[in-house]
This record gives sequence, structure tokens and C-alpha cells, in this order.
Amino acid sequence: MKQVVQNEKLQTKILEAIDLLCDPVKTTLGPKGCNVIIDHSAFSPFITNDGVTIASQIASEDATVNTILELAKEAAIKTNEKVGDGTTTTLVLLQSIIHQGFNFVNSGLHPMILKKELTESLPEVVNLLKTKAWLPSRKQLAYIASISANSNTIGANIMKAFKQAKTIAAITLKESENLQDEIVFYQGYMLETLIASPYFWLQDQEKHYNNANVLLINDTLTDFNALGDILNYLVDTEGSLIVIANDYADEVINTWLSLVQTEQLPIVFLKIPGYAQEKYAYFEDLALISGAKITNDGTFLSIDNLGHVNGLTLDHEKATFSFKPNMTIKKTITKLKKQNDALSARRRAMLDTGLVDILVGAPTATERRERKMRYEDALNAIEAALHGVILGSGVTLLAIKELLPAKNYGQKIIQNALASPLKQILTNAGIDEDQILPVLKDSNYTKIYNLKTDSWEEKKTSQVLDPVVVVINALTNAVSIASMLLTTTSLIINENKPEIQPSSYTEL
Repeated sequence: MKQVVQNEKLQTKILEAIDLLCDPVKTTLGPKGCNVIIDHSAFSPFITNDGVTIASQIASEDATVNTILELAKEAAIKTNEKVGDGTTTTLVLLQSIIHQGFNFVNSGLHPMILKKELTESLPEVVNLLKTKAWLPSRKQLAYIASISANSNTIGANIMKAFKQAKTIAAITLKESENLQDEIVFYQGYMLETLIASPYFWLQDQEKHYNNANVLLINDTLTDFNALGDILNYLVDTEGSLIVIANDYADEVINTWLSLVQTEQLPIVFLKIPGYAQEKYAYFEDLALISGAKITNDGTFLSIDNLGHVNGLTLDHEKATFSFKPNMTIKKTITKLKKQNDALSARRRAMLDTGLVDILVGAPTATERRERKMRYEDALNAIEAALHGVILGSGVTLLAIKELLPAKNYGQKIIQNALASPLKQILTNAGIDEDQILPVLKDSNYTKIYNLKTDSWEEKKTSQVLDPVVVVINALTNAVSIASMLLTTTSLIINENKPEIQPSSYTEL
């Protein structure tokens, strides 16, 4: 059976959903924000101040409220997916815009006019934010990492890893059973170990191959006899062979295993990881570091196709190829620097500086998960900050509020909303805004109060910074979802709809 919720009743439900979502999340905003305990059926309860994790776990027994909740969560999750941070700021802005918007609608303003005014006001705010941004120094990046993680130790570890890797895409976070965090550097080209058969690991847990021959097959190897000439070459030279192919026929794998287990020939069969373009990118890089020729035909294989690497180290997780740098590799690294995507950045690191693992340790699983999320926040903040930063804690938003003319209701709503993040940060810190706002205004917003050090700082030397793309995305998504909800007058729900469980967006 369907139920229709309309007008004033729906508006009440929207406000209830928005407050249910935003009130717990906004208490975590800022360096003196609080934590939230989350119960989870699959794990022990844990403590976090991560906005998107908290938001994803909020639900209501009211089916109408739950439906609205899912829409509102989209604003937070979209911000997190795009720039990896800014969830809490998004929801603070969203709550302010929704409450103000309904006040104007209830006073007689048509919702569609309000939506138009909100949408048209947004580009001016975004342009003002961009004009306030500058590229951060390495020292400022360290501040951003520490503030985002709310930990100087985590910030320092992130910067140590970033200094080595030179790109966020080369840094991987892993949980560790150790009590302390550890940073591990890997030199060489490293891929996921997709060994052709698990029986390869009957004895050793790690294998090393020095001065190995490499064969790259962009196809399925269906006939072991196709390797005949190459195998004879191996016998004559007493060499080892690393075959990397798309896949292998069962008969080929069985023959290979018999050779491995009887130690007749040191041969490794690996499958290339990834999909489509990612696979071929790895093939090209392996050809680059080894000198092998990629063959697209797995039925006829020649010694001429072989390449060579200094060594290969295999374990259950990774295959690491060591190689000698040359001018061709350096040219490829330069080319990859111009390609703005995660895969290119990771490939560049493997060809150049290497990869970094940050092993997150803690006495308990609960603390490990919480610390890992702090690391994730810091990494995302660094990546976003590389596009430019502004004074944080909502100070730049407040400065823009003073520059934005209130030509219509939409601009007035955004103006007021821009002040809400700083006010919430001060509330969470237990500080009266009258102690802070007059000083900010007198300095023309070139000063900022650092809540961690309880001291005033100048813009050029401040440690309190926000990536501008995070703030822009937070505001854009808040306006988008608010505009949709403000123009919604009816909601049709299925009364027999099963209970909605909290979103599983974040792996807990």
C-alpha cells in the first residue's frame, strides 16, 4: 500500500530528517569537536569523528524520514567521494540553508523561485573562493595533514610518506597488529600477486628470482608447447622465466606446476591485474622496464619476445620487479606527470620513487579502525590541498559573506549559511563568538584564531588551512540537495517497505 505525505507534514518530516542527520555530525567539526560512538553488528562498537562514517550509520524507524535521510546523505557522500573530505561542513551548510529556505517559503516565497536564486548565486561564491586560494608550501601541507587527522603524529607520518612517494596515489594504508604505526618503503615496480595457481605456494611463503627473463602475453596461453624454444633457451642459460599473461588454460597450469614442484625449471606464471586500459598500461610499463616485446598471440612465442629484469620478489600479496633506470623510463615518468589521474600517478611512482605502505597499529581493533580513518582524512586533505588552499575554520567563508551582496532571498540564505561553519566550530570549542568575530573583521579576515594553540595567526604563516576544492564541493552539494528538498511538496512511500538499514558506504 502506498502512502502520500504532502505539504506541511512533509516539511516537518524533512526538517526532522535534516536535524537527525546533521546534529550528531556537526558536533565533530573543528579541532575541538567531539567523537561519536557507533555500534555495528559485524564489529565491536567504535569511536570516530569522521563525518561520512557517522552520517552513513544514521537511520530512523519512520519510513518517511528514512527516505529523506537517504537523499540528504547524498550531499555528504558526494563531497567525500569527489575530494575525500568536507562531509561535516557540507551538512552544516545544508542544515542552515534548509531551515532558512523553509522560513522564506512559509512566508509566501515560491519554492521554484528560491531554487533559481540559490542556484544562480552559487557561481559568484565559487569564484570568490577561487580568488582567495593559493598553492601551499610543504610546511603548510604538514599543517593540513595534522589538522585533518587531528593528530600531529599522523600528520608527520603522512608527510614522511608523501616526501618519499611524491604522490598520494603511491601511498597505501593497511591495518597492522603492531602497537605502533610503521612506514614501509618499496623500491621497484610492484603489482598485485595474481599467481596462476595457489598450489604454487605449497612450501615457500616468499620467492626470489635474480636476473629473470620476462615474457609478456596479452592473450591466454593455451598450449604449453608454445614455450618450447624459450624453455630450451632457459636450459642452456640456466635462467629463470617470469610469464605474465591475461590467463592460462588448465592444462598449461598443470604442466607448469609439475615443473615447479619437481624443480626442473624456475618458472613463474602470473596474471596481469586490472581491467582493460589499466591492464595494458601495466603491460607497457613491464615492457619498458624489462625490454620485453608484448605479444598478442599466445600460440607462438619466440626468444625475441623476452625481456629481462634485475630481480623479482614474490609473496602472497605483491610481485616486485627490480630494474635499472634509463632515459626511456625517465621520459615516460615525465609524460605520466602530465596525466592527472590516480593510475598514472601510481605508475609514475613505481617507475621513479617507489611505493609506500603506512601500517596503522594500535592496541585494539577499535582504535586501529579509528586511526586508519584519520589517516584517510589526512591523505584526502593533502591531495585536495595541492589544488590550492584558503584560511580554514570557516574564516574565508565568513570573509566572502561580507563581499556577497544580498540581491535576493537566495543570496541572503547563502550569506547566512556561510557564517555557520565558523559558528559551529566555536560552539564545539566552547568559545563565545563575540570574542573572535570582531578581531577577524578588524583584520579584514587576514588573521585567524588557532583553536589548537589558543593563539592568533597571520594569514601568511597560519597553520589553519582548508583545501579550496573541499569547501567548493561542500557548498555546491549542500545547495544542490537543499534546492531539491525545498521544492518537494509530496512524497510517495510504500508502507510495506522493509526497514532501511544504515548505509554501508564506509567499511567499518
